Amino acid sequence: MRNLSMKEQDKSTENKAKKNLGYRVFAAILAALSIGIFFIPCISIGPITYLEEFLFKVIGELFGNAPFKAFGFLPSFLMSGYLLNDFATCIFYFFLLCCVITLVLGVVAVFCKKKAPTLLRVATYFFAVGCTLQAAIVVSYYYIEFRLLVLDYFFLAFAACAVLLYFVLACIKLRKGVWSNMALGIFSIIVCVAIGMTAAFDSDSISQAFNAMGLNHDTVKLIFAILGAVLIVNYLLSAMRFIQKKCAVADLIRYCVMLVIAGFITYAQLANKDRDVIVLILAIIATVVTLGQIALTILEIVAKKKALKNAVEEENKELNAAIAETATAEEVYVRDEYAEAIPYTGGPVEGVEMAEEVADEAAQQTAAPETPKVETADYNFYNTKSFDPFIASLSTEERNQFTELYILNYKGTMPEIPSYEVGGNNKDFFRKVFIYLGQYRDRIPDGLLSKMYEFASKL
Repeated sequence: MRNLSMKEQDKSTENKAKKNLGYRVFAAILAALSIGIFFIPCISIGPITYLEEFLFKVIGELFGNAPFKAFGFLPSFLMSGYLLNDFATCIFYFFLLCCVITLVLGVVAVFCKKKAPTLLRVATYFFAVGCTLQAAIVVSYYYIEFRLLVLDYFFLAFAACAVLLYFVLACIKLRKGVWSNMALGIFSIIVCVAIGMTAAFDSDSISQAFNAMGLNHDTVKLIFAILGAVLIVNYLLSAMRFIQKKCAVADLIRYCVMLVIAGFITYAQLANKDRDVIVLILAIIATVVTLGQIALTILEIVAKKKALKNAVEEENKELNAAIAETATAEEVYVRDEYAEAIPYTGGPVEGVEMAEEVADEAAQQTAAPETPKVETADYNFYNTKSFDPFIASLSTEERNQFTELYILNYKGTMPEIPSYEVGGNNKDFFRKVFIYLGQYRDRIPDGLLSKMYEFASKL
């Protein structure tokens, strides 16, 4: 039986490895894309405005003869000190880092069969967010600086492939839950875009609102830098949350931060007499959508808590019903019996054998082997690996009985009842014992059953 179980386990492991073959193939494709993207003509923010050139050539020129240093150490083609230029440089380097991470994880996933799904999801995440952020900053830079709508179709195609693969992996992992995550993710993107556009197209009204609060120019500039960082972090967390199941509380905190930002921008637009109607509408949209996200997240948290409470109550009801049914079914009624005394007058008596007959029968019978008994050592802290409150409450005889029944299985296995873990959490063990007590009641001594019932009622 043991050999058969090991064969079945090996077969299951082999089938799982074969099942992960698709993940490994896509990991190899993704690793190839992370390299191939450097050999396509792309529109980069380089030394010449709106120039299509291979990405690896741009990187070569960047590290060869870059005229500027962002933050004093990052080679850049853009003059440092301007907020948009610094953000464009940082996002470009982040994109390069994402490509390297994607390549490493993709190669590892090809050879790591068991972890291939997880590694592929993480690699796809980095490639998707890196490509989308780089494509977005290129479009934003040229539109804000030159009012040109510049689209890099090759780069956008790579980003679309990464996003599509990320969505498919989320569907495989979350199944029906992917749609609620997708809705919240789309709302987060709308909020980030709306706030970013209001801050980029009408920064004067926001600056005036800060100046009215007594803040100087350098402080306002720092606040705008923090605002841009918060938007990028919110986007990264939203993309990460898209494929996760349990992050509702963290989402609520993130949405509250975005609500404060959107609300302040809306206030700044309303306070500005020369406000742009389109920018005001974008600020209001960001505020309303964020409020909707907060409401949906609160409803999700309440629903999960209610479902968990109902599950616990249902489990307790099931356990109490099983215990009550067992206690009712196992009542013992004792009846006194009386026998009338009759004087012995000699002769054979029915049911009583003569001494000679008994001796002959005893000589003819072979001695039956005795069933070995389990004798456990007296229970104390020094002869056990961990302290167990239930075993400590048993007498030596009851401890021997419990060991025979549930640890050594001398009286047969009980497949419905989980194994008892000494010193561990055995709540499910006691619950199953009383649920299936009708099947195994004849094996359990009354004293041991009473101790088990007393202990289970306190859990």
